[in-house]
Amino acid sequence: MPKVNVTKNHAVPLDDAKVRTRGLVEKFQAKNPALIDEVTWSPDGCTGTAKGSMFKGTFKVTATQVVCDIDLSFMASPFKGKVEETLKKKLDELFA
Repeated sequence: MPKVNVTKNHAVPLDDAKVRTRGLVEKFQAKNPALIDEVTWSPDGCTGTAKGSMFKGTFKVTATQVVCDIDLSFMASPFKGKVEETLKKKLDELFA
């Protein structure tokens, strides 16, 4: 499976970074409900997963970074570049 790995350094408080990251995932889910079957977050909100028929993604928020790892299905592999570009852009906007 093709993989997209994006890490964004940040300088915001951890709680703020968690809220921003969760908001990013929720916004994507609201905009594309057919693509996401399930989203779960750990009780502390520092890690989350999103699953759909075309991908599985994990999100980890630390005091200094947001790490996003997306495994795309074979059918979604042509979109790898666009997924990576969009994710980087959205993280840059959130943590500029």
